[in-house]
Amino acid sequence: MKKNKFSWYHLLIVFLSLSGYAQKEENIRVGFVYDQAGNQVVRFIKRPKPGGKKTLESQAKEVEAAPLFSFDDPVSIENQFEVSPNPTSGNATLSWQPEIATYIDRIELVSMVSSERKDIAFTEAHQVHINISGKTTGLYLVIFHLANAQVPTVQKKLVKL
Repeated sequence: MKKNKFSWYHLLIVFLSLSGYAQKEENIRVGFVYDQAGNQVVRFIKRPKPGGKKTLESQAKEVEAAPLFSFDDPVSIENQFEVSPNPTSGNATLSWQPEIATYIDRIELVSMVSSERKDIAFTEAHQVHINISGKTTGLYLVIFHLANAQVPTVQKKLVKL
């Protein structure tokens, strides 16, 4: 006679997991951050801290206060900067998220054709407009120098037509 493979032990495990005896995780929040093109660039899971439940309002405030970037993740830092329009024959706008503005030490424009370097003046605002109509046609690097040891620079390409 064949022995039934489903034993009482298996039945007990199924019962305990369905009855709530096993550990449950409640109020898990999943969040996503997208770049301006709609591509998902950051994904995070937020679990409640042990030792008590929080109201939905306090959890929402924590998510709102969470930074949109992390210096541990260079990709999330690179997505904080944008150069547009690209390519251009004249004016271009260099923009960045307001949260990262305090980390920018200087901005530099470097020609890949002539190796010419030029510092770009900026304020604590979140963008600066530049005019490269008098420059040679070719590829330029916009280098954002940051006050951070983990990610000291972010480079964006700019094509001059």
